[in-house]
Amino acid sequence: MDDDVAKAVLAVGVGGVLLRWHAWRAWLCVAPSSVRVEADTPEPVEPPAVLGSLHAQLLEQGFTMLGTHVEHPRLGPPLVVHDYASEAQGAFASTFVSTDGHARCYLLTGCANEGLALTANYPRLSEELAQRYVVGHLDGVGVERLLKAHTRRAATIGSPRGPWTLDERVVLARRWYATVGSRELRHQNAVSLLWTLGALGMVGAALFKALT
Repeated sequence: MDDDVAKAVLAVGVGGVLLRWHAWRAWLCVAPSSVRVEADTPEPVEPPAVLGSLHAQLLEQGFTMLGTHVEHPRLGPPLVVHDYASEAQGAFASTFVSTDGHARCYLLTGCANEGLALTANYPRLSEELAQRYVVGHLDGVGVERLLKAHTRRAATIGSPRGPWTLDERVVLARRWYATVGSRELRHQNAVSLLWTLGALGMVGAALFKALT
């Protein structure tokens, strides 16, 4: 095999691997609102064992299971989210298993003025805009402490608004991706966009050299 052809094959192979891992994340950076959010099961579903502790803590705090919804990035793997709600606490709660196998939880409140409040127990991009949204995190804390922080922060942007149903939870998820969540996705996936552009350049250059 000619050296140039061998190098081209290697470059295409490496570029293909990079595209496999980064292309869908790059698309999230370019078009964050393309994430499809759909209700999955409209009744309570027993969460996997890894989410068992969070499940028990949420029930202790007065949350009721709603069901699950799916967040599906274009070209990427779907994320199954287990949803809860508490009208008394004025919040939805969601749990899921991260890509590295860890249990994650966040609280989300939609306010009467269309504002959004989100507080997570894992690192997320912090954002705040008066009367519109407030986003924060407390790494690794339990649900009780997370709820206290969330309630205090949500009160700064408006009164909680229901209905406390799975359909409304899906509506809030879509609103999240169309507004403040889009900035978070761009921040999270900017590096993948650079890798994707580099991989495309690598593949294009190798093919051009091999064919000329």
